[in-house]
Amino acid sequence: MNFSVDRISLDLGELLVIAKPSNRHSIPNKSKSSDLPSIAEELLENYPELNSISDQPEEAGLVNRLDFETSGILLAATTPILWKLLRQKYSEHQIRKTYLLLVGGSLTELKNVSGFLYGRYSRSKKVSVILGSKGSHIIKKRSQFCEGIYQPLAVTLDGCFSFISVSTFTGARHQVRAFAQAIGHPLLGDITYGGKSYNFHNDIYPISRFFLHSYQIFLPSCLDNLKLEIPLPKKFQKIVHHYFASSISSQYCREI
Repeated sequence: MNFSVDRISLDLGELLVIAKPSNRHSIPNKSKSSDLPSIAEELLENYPELNSISDQPEEAGLVNRLDFETSGILLAATTPILWKLLRQKYSEHQIRKTYLLLVGGSLTELKNVSGFLYGRYSRSKKVSVILGSKGSHIIKKRSQFCEGIYQPLAVTLDGCFSFISVSTFTGARHQVRAFAQAIGHPLLGDITYGGKSYNFHNDIYPISRFFLHSYQIFLPSCLDNLKLEIPLPKKFQKIVHHYFASSISSQYCREI
């Protein structure tokens, strides 16, 4: 496998902590966006017993997913009872997830963002946002209430872009990206949600996609209060090292 997998022993079975690279599908996908197998397909090649963990054998016991372009933490259970518990805690919003991202403009104040996400179809390429508190709007068909904390970490000297974290207990498709656009700071390179392309100096690293990394997952007490982290991919560590203070880069750029 060309990604790392750590095994953590819990009372209900082993938990697999997977460092998903960018430009990889989490589960099998019919699109032609990549010639590489999905993370689930590669897991099944190495751990064939994972096909009996859930009702969807092809998902290899994965309990969460990340978008094709997004890197970071994926979790897989090795027993059905552990898989069910993790899925339950995700649906009950008891698992905190933290993402790292680069957004356009100068974000200098913490923002608590909440609202409804909805798409025209169940797998729409883009979702829309209605900002507001729960119950403050008529719920649209296929809508989902979400909320997150957008925390500035550093801003470039010219104010061109910001390095921020987003913490959330909710999880909807494109939540982080759509909310970023809604508050006026879309992800750099995320054309779908209004982000502008940015040509980093060739001696650093020119990116051709948006910068979004699932950095940390914090599990509840019934799962030992585990705090799981995957440092930034090396190609993006170069950007953070170059543009931001050493205190920022040392915190998020440890070796995988």
